[in-house]
Amino acid sequence: MKKKSISVLLVMIMVLSSLFVAGCGSTKDTTTTVTSKNVKIGVMMYATDGFFPSIKAYYEQLAKEIGGLEFVFASADSTNAATNLTTCEALISQGCNGIITTVSTGLADMAQACQEQNVYITTALSKPDAVDNDALSKLTNFLGGVTDGPLTGDQRGIDAAKFIIAKGYKNIGTLSFPLTVMASHKESYDAFVKTINDYNATATAANKITLAKNTELYFKPVDASYFANNKDIDCVYSLAAGINFAYPIMVQAGVNGKVKLVTTGIRFDADCYKAITSGDIAMTTFTSIEQTFYPVALIFDAVNGQKYADAPANGTMVGCSSIDISGADQLAILQEKSYYFRSSDDEISRLLLKPADAKMLLKTYNKDATYTGLTAYLSKLGLDAFK
Repeated sequence: MKKKSISVLLVMIMVLSSLFVAGCGSTKDTTTTVTSKNVKIGVMMYATDGFFPSIKAYYEQLAKEIGGLEFVFASADSTNAATNLTTCEALISQGCNGIITTVSTGLADMAQACQEQNVYITTALSKPDAVDNDALSKLTNFLGGVTDGPLTGDQRGIDAAKFIIAKGYKNIGTLSFPLTVMASHKESYDAFVKTINDYNATATAANKITLAKNTELYFKPVDASYFANNKDIDCVYSLAAGINFAYPIMVQAGVNGKVKLVTTGIRFDADCYKAITSGDIAMTTFTSIEQTFYPVALIFDAVNGQKYADAPANGTMVGCSSIDISGADQLAILQEKSYYFRSSDDEISRLLLKPADAKMLLKTYNKDATYTGLTAYLSKLGLDAFK
């Protein structure tokens, strides 16, 4: 391990991290005879993401309810594998029993470092890159994780294409992160293109849709020249964090309103809400905060030596429901009921999976808990759950 880098990062993590401990020493729940160990989980999050504060707040609420659970938070890097490895090693040095990473960059190396120290690792809001799958399959400590939406990206691409077809947009530009390394982006993009091509096969000449060549963004905003060079487009489908990496540039270029955006993610600020309400952001897709309990459960029970009778092999990835919003009415539903729009972190009535209910999904605290029960809630986190 890189001791000099680790010593520097330990200081950073202690400043940036929040430590939440429920109880001291071992704790015991009356619903089972199992005594829980203290489980410290290091959470590596893409800190500039608008979801970071909500994940952190949700985990704080879980730690208050679930005896023996503790979190340490650190920043992850979307492009630098070496930085992520050093951060992971620093968390291990702090005594973490498990790591949850929300970025896939460098995942195989992080998992190997965890394996060497008998530490578990999982993912949330991300999917292992294709190049890492073989290495991860050989590591027993990689428990799997939950993706940011459906297990494969196909459905997102299909849904976006159908939305664009229904809206009547005719000249479409597409943006993505590098498709050679972003497995879910390639799945979404390929399904999107196929759906558009299938539509064009039977559409009249006047109704056919034209697709511009895909532009790959290397984890930075699209250049303003994109819109000058693609003056005919009336809609952009962005898989590349379009809320942050496309829409602000559209505003700067003066094409917002004329060019619609179909994308993923959300920013929790007035400008984003206005863009959704006006229809400048025609549709955006993201996931509920509660999906991030899944990797917590995997690590917590593994550290406690508990395993569901119906558990799959280690390394299994699962998907979850997506929230698709297009317009003021759907945004208003979330603003009224979602934990993302809470007035305080203690407003747990907004949570679709409350901490007390989450606790009972753990084998450690509920001898009758099943893996089927754990995964069942993941399919109930879409927009309909808030209606």
